[in-house]
Amino acid sequence: MALTDQQKVDVIFYLGWPATALDSTSVNYNSELVRKLTLNSTPIESRVVQLLGKLKEMDLRLDGASDRASALEADDIKLNPDEIMRLKQERRRIVKELARFLNVPMMGGSSVNVDLCV
Repeated sequence: MALTDQQKVDVIFYLGWPATALDSTSVNYNSELVRKLTLNSTPIESRVVQLLGKLKEMDLRLDGASDRASALEADDIKLNPDEIMRLKQERRRIVKELARFLNVPMMGGSSVNVDLCV
């Protein structure tokens, strides 16, 4: 069993690669990246799928947190003002884990609110 085309696209999205990196007719095509995403090991594939699931879950949590960002308290519940920052840190940690696991470098950001130091 191999990664689906959608899972490969998800991996390159989270690692910040251009979408055309998997297109052999593109100037952005990267044969090494394609080779690394052509997994022949079920345990490796299972881990990649697990990490992709965590990243998608983290994106959903970030979307939900952004809806609550303007409120500090709701009745007796006080919301954590650092929630979004902590979710972003955890998302970055998972993206780095995916990159290290596949031995694929991250390109630029990780496709969500990239912080730059100039």
